[in-house]
Amino acid sequence: MEPNRLDARLNSMSTESISGFLADPAAVSDLGSTYQRSGAALSAQATRFAEASAMVHGDAFGPVGAVFTAALSDAAQSQAARARQVSALLTDAHHTAMSSAASFIEADTQVATNLGGFR
Repeated sequence: MEPNRLDARLNSMSTESISGFLADPAAVSDLGSTYQRSGAALSAQATRFAEASAMVHGDAFGPVGAVFTAALSDAAQSQAARARQVSALLTDAHHTAMSSAASFIEADTQVATNLGGFR
């Protein structure tokens, strides 16, 4: 659902299959920027997590804990890799949102041009 902001200029995109569709390019762009910031923050945390797990010495808990620390380090590295994957997906979502916002604006401009009037 599109946000109902007082300052928003919604683009009405009507087609045969979707009547009354409203697009808010500014909101879509804002969402893309949020994805980008979140992805960058997640990537930074993944790096810190991987670095912290690399600092755990295998003998930190003595010979009995060596298996535990090895498993802990492996799990931390695995989770850091997953966080990097999610970060990459958020970066892709950022590009998609920005492209979508630009397409909405371009389509609105083209419709206005085709109708002979500019808004």
